[in-house]
Amino acid sequence: MLRRLAIFPLFIFCAISASAQLRISGVVSDEQYGGPAVNVNIRISGTALSTNTDVEGFFRLEISDAPERIDLVVTSLAYADTVISNVSKGRRQGSIEVNFSLIPELYEYDPVVVSAHPKPDTVWSSPQWHVVDFALIGNEMILLTSESELRWKRQEESKETLYQRCVLIHTDSLMREIARLPLEFECKSLYTDYFSDVFLFARKGIYAVIPDSTGIRLDEVEQSLFDEYVRPVVDSLDNKLILSSFDPSFPAFEYASFDRKDSTYSRIRYLIDEQMMEMFRSEFKYLHPRDKLAAFRYEVKHGIDKEIVAAYMSGFQNSPYYEPLNVPLLVSRDTLLIFDHSHDKLIRFNGFGEAADSSEISYHKLKQHKWSGKLFSDELSGDIYTLHERAGKNYLLRLNRKNGSAEGTFELYFKYVTNIAVRNGVVYYIYRPFESAQKKFLYSERIRM
Repeated sequence: MLRRLAIFPLFIFCAISASAQLRISGVVSDEQYGGPAVNVNIRISGTALSTNTDVEGFFRLEISDAPERIDLVVTSLAYADTVISNVSKGRRQGSIEVNFSLIPELYEYDPVVVSAHPKPDTVWSSPQWHVVDFALIGNEMILLTSESELRWKRQEESKETLYQRCVLIHTDSLMREIARLPLEFECKSLYTDYFSDVFLFARKGIYAVIPDSTGIRLDEVEQSLFDEYVRPVVDSLDNKLILSSFDPSFPAFEYASFDRKDSTYSRIRYLIDEQMMEMFRSEFKYLHPRDKLAAFRYEVKHGIDKEIVAAYMSGFQNSPYYEPLNVPLLVSRDTLLIFDHSHDKLIRFNGFGEAADSSEISYHKLKQHKWSGKLFSDELSGDIYTLHERAGKNYLLRLNRKNGSAEGTFELYFKYVTNIAVRNGVVYYIYRPFESAQKKFLYSERIRM
Protein backbone atom coordinates (compact mmCIF):
# COMPACT_ATOMS: atom_id res chain seq x y z
CA MET A 1 0.00 0.00 0.00
CA LEU A 2 2.77 2.40 0.94
CA ARG A 3 4.55 1.58 -2.29
CA ARG A 4 1.40 2.43 -4.26
CA LEU A 5 1.19 5.82 -2.58
CA ALA A 6 4.85 6.46 -3.17
CA ILE A 7 4.54 6.04 -6.95
CA PHE A 8 1.34 8.07 -7.23
CA PRO A 9 3.07 11.31 -8.33
CA LEU A 10 5.02 9.36 -10.97
CA PHE A 11 1.78 7.91 -12.34
CA ILE A 12 0.18 11.32 -12.57
CA PHE A 13 3.19 12.84 -14.27
CA CYS A 14 3.23 10.07 -16.86
CA ALA A 15 -0.52 10.24 -17.42
CA ILE A 16 -0.49 14.00 -17.97
CA SER A 17 2.64 14.00 -20.08
CA ALA A 18 1.03 11.48 -22.41
CA SER A 19 -2.18 13.47 -22.77
CA ALA A 20 -1.34 16.96 -23.94
CA GLN A 21 -4.83 17.48 -25.22
CA LEU A 22 -6.86 19.79 -27.40
CA ARG A 23 -10.10 20.83 -25.70
CA ILE A 24 -13.26 21.34 -27.77
CA SER A 25 -16.21 22.83 -25.89
CA GLY A 26 -19.34 24.81 -26.55
CA VAL A 27 -23.08 25.20 -26.07
CA VAL A 28 -25.76 23.65 -28.28
CA SER A 29 -29.15 25.36 -28.41
CA ASP A 30 -32.59 24.62 -29.83
CA GLU A 31 -33.12 26.82 -32.91
CA GLN A 32 -36.91 26.77 -32.58
CA TYR A 33 -37.34 27.38 -28.84
CA GLY A 34 -34.05 29.08 -27.99
CA GLY A 35 -33.31 26.89 -24.95
CA PRO A 36 -30.48 24.39 -24.48
CA ALA A 37 -30.41 21.19 -26.55
CA VAL A 38 -30.09 18.43 -23.94
CA ASN A 39 -28.60 14.93 -24.38
CA VAL A 40 -27.23 15.61 -27.85
CA ASN A 41 -24.35 13.31 -28.80
CA ILE A 42 -21.21 15.05 -30.11
CA ARG A 43 -18.60 12.78 -31.71
CA ILE A 44 -15.27 13.60 -33.32
CA SER A 45 -15.47 12.22 -36.86
CA GLY A 46 -13.30 9.19 -37.52
CA THR A 47 -12.95 8.33 -33.82
CA ALA A 48 -15.01 6.76 -31.03
CA LEU A 49 -14.50 9.83 -28.82
CA SER A 50 -17.88 11.35 -27.96
CA THR A 51 -19.88 13.05 -25.22
CA ASN A 52 -23.42 14.31 -24.56
CA THR A 53 -24.64 17.81 -23.83
CA ASP A 54 -25.76 18.42 -20.24
CA VAL A 55 -28.93 20.12 -18.97
CA GLU A 56 -27.53 23.51 -20.05
CA GLY A 57 -26.57 22.32 -23.52
CA PHE A 58 -22.86 22.39 -22.67
CA PHE A 59 -20.39 19.82 -23.96
CA ARG A 60 -16.64 19.26 -23.72
CA LEU A 61 -14.29 16.92 -25.54
CA GLU A 62 -10.55 16.44 -25.19
CA ILE A 63 -8.40 14.80 -27.85
CA SER A 64 -4.67 14.09 -27.94
CA ASP A 65 -2.65 14.11 -31.16
CA ALA A 66 -5.37 16.16 -32.83
CA PRO A 67 -5.37 16.19 -36.67
CA GLU A 68 -5.28 19.40 -38.68
CA ARG A 69 -8.97 19.08 -39.62
CA ILE A 70 -11.61 18.10 -37.07
CA ASP A 71 -15.28 17.53 -37.92
CA LEU A 72 -17.99 17.05 -35.28
CA VAL A 73 -20.80 14.54 -35.93
CA VAL A 74 -23.97 15.60 -34.09
CA THR A 75 -26.79 13.10 -33.51
CA SER A 76 -29.95 13.09 -31.41
CA LEU A 77 -33.41 11.57 -31.50
CA ALA A 78 -34.93 15.03 -31.08
CA TYR A 79 -32.94 16.86 -33.78
CA ALA A 80 -31.84 16.36 -37.34
CA ASP A 81 -28.38 14.82 -37.68
CA THR A 82 -25.72 17.26 -38.76
CA VAL A 83 -21.96 17.67 -39.17
CA ILE A 84 -20.03 20.72 -37.96
CA SER A 85 -17.16 20.88 -40.43
CA ASN A 86 -13.56 21.91 -39.83
CA VAL A 87 -13.91 23.27 -36.29
CA SER A 88 -10.12 23.12 -35.92
CA LYS A 89 -9.76 26.35 -37.86
CA GLY A 90 -10.84 28.13 -34.66
CA ARG A 91 -8.04 26.57 -32.57
CA ARG A 92 -6.48 28.89 -29.98
CA GLN A 93 -3.76 27.74 -27.60
CA GLY A 94 -5.05 24.21 -27.28
CA SER A 95 -8.78 24.99 -27.10
CA ILE A 96 -11.68 25.42 -29.52
CA GLU A 97 -15.07 26.96 -28.73
CA VAL A 98 -17.97 25.80 -30.91
CA ASN A 99 -21.50 27.11 -30.33
CA PHE A 100 -24.34 26.15 -32.66
CA SER A 101 -28.08 25.46 -32.78
CA LEU A 102 -30.10 22.47 -33.99
CA ILE A 103 -33.42 22.18 -35.78
CA PRO A 104 -35.97 19.97 -33.95
CA GLU A 105 -37.09 16.87 -35.87
CA LEU A 106 -40.69 15.82 -35.31
CA TYR A 107 -41.98 12.25 -35.36
CA GLU A 108 -45.45 10.72 -35.30
CA TYR A 109 -45.98 7.84 -32.89
CA ASP A 110 -48.81 5.40 -32.31
CA PRO A 111 -50.91 6.06 -29.18
CA VAL A 112 -49.37 4.73 -25.95
CA VAL A 113 -51.41 3.23 -23.10
CA VAL A 114 -50.01 4.47 -19.78
CA SER A 115 -50.36 2.22 -16.72
CA ALA A 116 -49.49 2.81 -13.06
CA HIS A 117 -46.16 1.04 -13.56
CA PRO A 118 -45.45 0.55 -17.28
CA LYS A 119 -43.47 -2.48 -18.33
CA PRO A 120 -39.77 -1.95 -19.02
CA ASP A 121 -38.51 -1.51 -22.56
CA THR A 122 -36.47 -4.38 -23.95
CA VAL A 123 -33.32 -2.64 -25.13
CA TRP A 124 -31.57 -5.73 -26.53
CA SER A 125 -32.50 -9.41 -26.66
CA SER A 126 -31.53 -12.58 -28.47
CA PRO A 127 -32.78 -16.18 -28.50
CA GLN A 128 -29.14 -17.35 -28.61
CA TRP A 129 -27.07 -14.91 -26.58
CA HIS A 130 -27.17 -13.78 -22.97
CA VAL A 131 -26.32 -10.15 -22.21
CA VAL A 132 -23.38 -10.44 -19.81
CA ASP A 133 -22.51 -6.75 -19.45
CA PHE A 134 -22.90 -3.41 -21.22
CA ALA A 135 -21.18 -0.02 -21.42
CA LEU A 136 -22.92 3.28 -22.25
CA ILE A 137 -20.81 5.54 -24.49
CA GLY A 138 -22.77 8.68 -25.28
CA ASN A 139 -25.84 7.49 -27.15
CA GLU A 140 -24.08 4.32 -28.28
CA MET A 141 -23.48 1.07 -26.43
CA ILE A 142 -21.00 -1.78 -26.21
CA LEU A 143 -22.60 -5.15 -25.32
CA LEU A 144 -20.78 -8.21 -24.05
CA THR A 145 -22.84 -11.30 -24.87
CA SER A 146 -22.31 -15.01 -24.35
CA GLU A 147 -23.94 -18.36 -25.09
CA SER A 148 -23.35 -19.80 -21.61
CA GLU A 149 -21.31 -19.75 -18.42
CA LEU A 150 -18.13 -21.78 -18.13
CA ARG A 151 -18.81 -24.54 -15.61
CA TRP A 152 -15.43 -26.25 -15.32
CA LYS A 153 -12.98 -23.86 -13.63
CA ARG A 154 -9.83 -24.01 -11.59
CA GLN A 155 -10.14 -23.82 -7.81
CA GLU A 156 -8.65 -20.32 -7.68
CA GLU A 157 -11.40 -19.19 -10.09
CA SER A 158 -14.25 -20.59 -7.98
CA LYS A 159 -15.47 -17.13 -6.93
CA GLU A 160 -15.42 -15.74 -10.48
CA THR A 161 -18.08 -16.03 -13.17
CA LEU A 162 -16.57 -16.89 -16.54
CA TYR A 163 -18.40 -16.91 -19.87
CA GLN A 164 -17.65 -18.86 -23.04
CA ARG A 165 -18.39 -18.29 -26.74
CA CYS A 166 -18.59 -14.53 -26.18
CA VAL A 167 -19.35 -11.80 -28.72
CA LEU A 168 -18.81 -8.03 -28.46
CA ILE A 169 -21.51 -5.94 -30.14
CA HIS A 170 -21.39 -2.20 -30.92
CA THR A 171 -24.78 -0.48 -31.35
CA ASP A 172 -25.89 3.04 -32.27
CA SER A 173 -28.37 5.30 -30.45
CA LEU A 174 -31.32 3.30 -31.86
CA MET A 175 -29.75 -0.02 -30.78
CA ARG A 176 -28.99 -0.93 -34.38
CA GLU A 177 -25.93 -3.12 -34.65
CA ILE A 178 -22.88 -1.36 -36.08
CA ALA A 179 -20.32 -4.15 -35.65
CA ARG A 180 -19.68 -7.38 -33.78
CA LEU A 181 -16.56 -9.28 -32.78
CA PRO A 182 -16.63 -12.99 -31.79
CA LEU A 183 -14.10 -13.78 -29.02
CA GLU A 184 -11.96 -16.87 -28.96
CA PHE A 185 -11.41 -16.83 -25.20
CA GLU A 186 -13.44 -16.83 -21.98
CA CYS A 187 -14.52 -13.41 -20.69
CA LYS A 188 -15.69 -11.85 -17.43
CA SER A 189 -17.07 -8.31 -17.74
CA LEU A 190 -16.66 -4.78 -19.12
CA TYR A 191 -15.09 -1.78 -17.39
CA THR A 192 -15.61 1.86 -18.39
CA ASP A 193 -13.06 4.37 -17.12
CA TYR A 194 -13.54 8.07 -16.49
CA PHE A 195 -12.51 8.95 -20.07
CA SER A 196 -15.29 6.66 -21.44
CA ASP A 197 -12.76 4.13 -22.69
CA VAL A 198 -14.10 0.56 -22.45
CA PHE A 199 -12.02 -2.41 -21.29
CA LEU A 200 -12.80 -6.10 -21.48
CA PHE A 201 -11.82 -8.28 -18.53
CA ALA A 202 -11.04 -11.76 -19.86
CA ARG A 203 -9.95 -14.97 -18.20
CA LYS A 204 -6.34 -14.33 -19.15
CA GLY A 205 -5.94 -10.62 -19.62
CA ILE A 206 -7.37 -7.14 -20.06
CA TYR A 207 -8.17 -5.62 -23.45
CA ALA A 208 -9.03 -2.09 -24.57
CA VAL A 209 -12.20 -2.22 -26.69
CA ILE A 210 -11.83 0.17 -29.63
CA PRO A 211 -14.84 0.58 -31.95
CA ASP A 212 -14.12 2.35 -35.25
CA SER A 213 -15.35 2.56 -38.82
CA THR A 214 -13.90 -0.87 -39.64
CA GLY A 215 -15.44 -2.77 -36.71
CA ILE A 216 -14.23 -3.53 -33.18
CA ARG A 217 -10.55 -3.87 -32.30
CA LEU A 218 -8.99 -5.26 -29.12
CA ASP A 219 -5.64 -4.06 -27.77
CA GLU A 220 -4.19 -6.04 -24.88
CA VAL A 221 -3.28 -4.03 -21.75
CA GLU A 222 -0.89 -5.25 -19.08
CA GLN A 223 -2.48 -5.68 -15.65
CA SER A 224 0.20 -3.52 -13.99
CA LEU A 225 -0.36 -0.67 -16.46
CA PHE A 226 -4.12 -0.86 -16.00
CA ASP A 227 -3.77 -0.74 -12.19
CA GLU A 228 -1.38 2.22 -12.28
CA TYR A 229 -2.66 4.34 -15.18
CA VAL A 230 -6.36 3.57 -15.66
CA ARG A 231 -8.11 2.44 -12.48
CA PRO A 232 -6.90 5.28 -10.16
CA VAL A 233 -8.57 8.08 -12.21
CA VAL A 234 -12.12 8.37 -10.87
CA ASP A 235 -13.27 11.82 -12.08
CA SER A 236 -12.20 15.37 -12.82
CA LEU A 237 -13.17 18.87 -11.76
CA ASP A 238 -12.24 21.92 -13.83
CA ASN A 239 -8.66 21.21 -14.85
CA LYS A 240 -7.91 18.68 -12.11
CA LEU A 241 -7.89 14.90 -12.26
CA ILE A 242 -9.36 13.19 -9.20
CA LEU A 243 -7.38 10.08 -8.23
CA SER A 244 -7.87 7.24 -5.78
CA SER A 245 -5.34 4.88 -4.18
CA PHE A 246 -8.11 2.49 -3.13
CA ASP A 247 -7.07 -1.13 -2.57
CA PRO A 248 -9.92 -3.45 -1.52
CA SER A 249 -7.50 -5.48 0.63
CA PHE A 250 -6.41 -2.52 2.81
CA PRO A 251 -8.67 -0.54 5.23
CA ALA A 252 -7.34 2.92 4.30
CA PHE A 253 -6.71 4.96 1.15
CA GLU A 254 -6.72 8.56 -0.10
CA TYR A 255 -8.31 10.75 -2.73
CA ALA A 256 -6.01 13.27 -4.35
CA SER A 257 -6.09 15.81 -7.18
CA PHE A 258 -3.62 16.65 -9.89
CA ASP A 259 -3.78 20.09 -11.51
CA ARG A 260 -3.05 19.77 -15.21
CA LYS A 261 -2.14 23.45 -15.50
CA ASP A 262 0.67 23.70 -12.96
CA SER A 263 1.33 19.95 -12.33
CA THR A 264 0.63 20.23 -8.59
CA TYR A 265 -0.48 17.21 -6.62
CA SER A 266 -2.50 17.57 -3.42
CA ARG A 267 -4.40 15.28 -1.06
CA ILE A 268 -8.15 15.78 -0.84
CA ARG A 269 -8.97 13.29 1.91
CA TYR A 270 -7.33 10.39 3.72
CA LEU A 271 -9.94 7.79 4.63
CA ILE A 272 -9.63 4.98 7.14
CA ASP A 273 -11.83 2.50 8.97
CA GLU A 274 -10.21 2.74 12.40
CA GLN A 275 -11.88 -0.33 13.86
CA MET A 276 -11.02 -2.51 10.87
CA MET A 277 -7.45 -1.18 10.86
CA GLU A 278 -7.07 -2.13 14.52
CA MET A 279 -8.19 -5.69 13.74
CA PHE A 280 -5.95 -5.69 10.66
CA ARG A 281 -2.82 -4.76 12.59
CA SER A 282 -3.60 -7.01 15.55
CA GLU A 283 -2.89 -10.08 13.39
CA PHE A 284 0.81 -9.59 14.17
CA LYS A 285 0.47 -10.75 17.79
CA TYR A 286 -1.12 -14.04 16.72
CA LEU A 287 1.70 -15.01 14.37
CA HIS A 288 4.21 -17.73 15.16
CA PRO A 289 7.51 -16.24 16.39
CA ARG A 290 9.18 -17.45 13.19
CA ASP A 291 6.62 -15.53 11.10
CA LYS A 292 6.97 -12.45 13.29
CA LEU A 293 10.67 -12.46 12.54
CA ALA A 294 9.96 -12.77 8.82
CA ALA A 295 7.57 -9.78 9.02
CA PHE A 296 10.19 -7.73 10.88
CA ARG A 297 12.86 -8.54 8.27
CA TYR A 298 10.45 -7.50 5.49
CA GLU A 299 9.89 -4.18 7.29
CA VAL A 300 13.65 -3.57 7.50
CA LYS A 301 14.17 -4.39 3.84
CA HIS A 302 11.14 -2.65 2.29
CA GLY A 303 10.05 -0.07 4.88
CA ILE A 304 6.52 -1.44 5.27
CA ASP A 305 5.15 -1.72 8.80
CA LYS A 306 5.58 -5.28 10.12
CA GLU A 307 1.99 -5.30 11.45
CA ILE A 308 0.64 -4.60 7.96
CA VAL A 309 2.92 -7.28 6.53
CA ALA A 310 1.65 -9.71 9.19
CA ALA A 311 -2.00 -9.11 8.22
CA TYR A 312 -1.28 -10.10 4.63
CA MET A 313 0.76 -13.09 5.78
CA SER A 314 -2.21 -14.36 7.80
CA GLY A 315 -4.67 -13.70 4.95
CA PHE A 316 -6.89 -11.50 7.12
CA GLN A 317 -8.10 -9.55 4.05
CA ASN A 318 -9.76 -12.78 2.83
CA SER A 319 -11.39 -13.66 6.13
CA PRO A 320 -15.12 -13.19 6.89
CA TYR A 321 -14.20 -10.54 9.48
CA TYR A 322 -12.76 -8.16 6.90
CA GLU A 323 -14.92 -5.58 5.09
CA PRO A 324 -13.43 -3.27 2.41
CA LEU A 325 -13.92 0.45 2.75
CA ASN A 326 -17.00 1.77 0.97
CA VAL A 327 -16.31 5.49 0.46
CA PRO A 328 -17.18 6.50 -3.13
CA LEU A 329 -16.46 9.97 -4.54
CA LEU A 330 -18.79 11.61 -7.04
CA VAL A 331 -18.63 14.97 -8.82
CA SER A 332 -21.99 16.72 -9.06
CA ARG A 333 -22.31 20.23 -10.49
CA ASP A 334 -18.80 21.43 -9.64
CA THR A 335 -18.92 19.92 -6.14
CA LEU A 336 -16.95 16.94 -4.87
CA LEU A 337 -19.04 14.59 -2.74
CA ILE A 338 -17.45 11.88 -0.60
CA PHE A 339 -19.92 9.38 0.87
CA ASP A 340 -18.09 8.04 3.92
CA HIS A 341 -20.25 5.06 4.90
CA SER A 342 -17.75 3.98 7.56
CA HIS A 343 -18.46 7.17 9.54
CA ASP A 344 -22.03 7.81 8.29
CA LYS A 345 -21.08 11.16 6.74
CA LEU A 346 -21.45 12.97 3.43
CA ILE A 347 -18.52 15.37 3.02
CA ARG A 348 -18.78 18.15 0.43
CA PHE A 349 -15.75 19.82 -1.15
CA ASN A 350 -15.50 22.94 -3.31
CA GLY A 351 -13.64 23.17 -6.62
CA PHE A 352 -10.35 23.76 -4.79
CA GLY A 353 -10.61 20.44 -2.95
CA GLU A 354 -11.36 22.16 0.36
CA ALA A 355 -13.96 20.63 2.69
CA ALA A 356 -17.00 22.91 2.72
CA ASP A 357 -19.39 21.07 5.06
CA SER A 358 -20.62 17.63 6.06
CA SER A 359 -23.87 15.98 7.13
CA GLU A 360 -25.00 12.69 8.65
CA ILE A 361 -26.28 9.97 6.31
CA SER A 362 -28.39 6.93 7.22
CA TYR A 363 -29.84 5.51 3.98
CA HIS A 364 -27.31 2.64 4.12
CA LYS A 365 -28.67 1.52 7.52
CA LEU A 366 -32.37 1.11 6.76
CA LYS A 367 -33.55 -1.92 8.74
CA GLN A 368 -36.44 -2.83 6.46
CA HIS A 369 -34.25 -2.89 3.33
CA LYS A 370 -30.96 -4.50 2.34
CA TRP A 371 -28.51 -1.94 0.97
CA SER A 372 -26.63 -2.87 -2.21
CA GLY A 373 -23.54 -0.90 -1.20
CA LYS A 374 -23.58 0.97 -4.52
CA LEU A 375 -24.20 4.52 -5.69
CA PHE A 376 -25.19 5.49 -9.23
CA SER A 377 -24.57 8.93 -10.73
CA ASP A 378 -26.55 10.31 -13.66
CA GLU A 379 -23.94 12.43 -15.43
CA LEU A 380 -26.50 14.35 -17.49
CA SER A 381 -29.03 15.28 -14.79
CA GLY A 382 -26.59 15.34 -11.86
CA ASP A 383 -28.88 13.08 -9.80
CA ILE A 384 -27.41 10.46 -7.47
CA TYR A 385 -29.15 7.18 -6.63
CA THR A 386 -28.56 4.20 -4.39
CA LEU A 387 -30.14 0.76 -4.56
CA HIS A 388 -31.99 -1.22 -1.88
CA GLU A 389 -33.64 -4.63 -1.99
CA ARG A 390 -36.55 -6.09 -0.05
CA ALA A 391 -38.13 -9.49 -0.71
CA GLY A 392 -36.41 -9.57 -4.07
CA LYS A 393 -37.79 -6.19 -5.16
CA ASN A 394 -35.30 -3.47 -6.08
CA TYR A 395 -35.74 0.18 -5.11
CA LEU A 396 -33.77 3.17 -6.40
CA LEU A 397 -33.51 5.95 -3.81
CA ARG A 398 -32.60 9.42 -5.07
CA LEU A 399 -30.22 11.16 -2.69
CA ASN A 400 -30.16 14.85 -1.86
CA ARG A 401 -26.78 16.23 -2.95
CA LYS A 402 -26.66 18.69 -0.04
CA ASN A 403 -27.39 16.43 2.92
CA GLY A 404 -27.42 12.85 1.61
CA SER A 405 -31.01 12.15 2.63
CA ALA A 406 -33.32 9.99 0.51
CA GLU A 407 -35.87 12.23 -1.20
CA GLY A 408 -37.61 9.82 -3.60
CA THR A 409 -38.07 6.09 -4.28
CA PHE A 410 -38.60 4.22 -7.53
CA GLU A 411 -39.49 0.52 -7.58
CA LEU A 412 -38.04 -1.46 -10.48
CA TYR A 413 -40.50 -3.64 -12.35
CA PHE A 414 -38.51 -6.88 -12.15
CA LYS A 415 -36.96 -8.68 -9.18
CA TYR A 416 -33.29 -9.63 -8.82
CA VAL A 417 -31.89 -7.45 -11.59
CA THR A 418 -28.13 -7.05 -12.17
CA ASN A 419 -25.62 -4.65 -13.75
CA ILE A 420 -27.51 -1.43 -13.07
CA ALA A 421 -26.58 1.87 -14.77
CA VAL A 422 -28.37 5.25 -14.88
CA ARG A 423 -28.24 7.72 -17.77
CA ASN A 424 -30.44 10.76 -18.46
CA GLY A 425 -33.22 9.71 -16.08
CA VAL A 426 -33.32 6.12 -17.39
CA VAL A 427 -32.18 3.04 -15.48
CA TYR A 428 -30.67 0.16 -17.47
CA TYR A 429 -30.25 -3.37 -16.14
CA ILE A 430 -29.92 -7.05 -17.07
CA TYR A 431 -32.66 -9.48 -16.15
CA ARG A 432 -33.66 -13.10 -16.78
CA PRO A 433 -37.02 -14.44 -15.50
CA PHE A 434 -36.55 -16.93 -12.69
CA GLU A 435 -36.74 -20.60 -13.74
CA SER A 436 -37.40 -19.70 -17.37
CA ALA A 437 -35.69 -20.65 -20.63
CA GLN A 438 -35.33 -16.99 -21.63
CA LYS A 439 -31.84 -15.61 -22.08
CA LYS A 440 -30.65 -12.60 -20.10
CA PHE A 441 -31.98 -9.46 -21.79
CA LEU A 442 -31.08 -5.78 -21.40
CA TYR A 443 -33.99 -3.62 -20.19
CA SER A 444 -34.59 0.05 -19.43
CA GLU A 445 -37.13 2.03 -17.39
CA ARG A 446 -37.79 5.75 -17.14
CA ILE A 447 -37.29 6.72 -13.48
CA ARG A 448 -40.49 8.19 -12.02
CA MET A 449 -40.52 9.64 -8.51
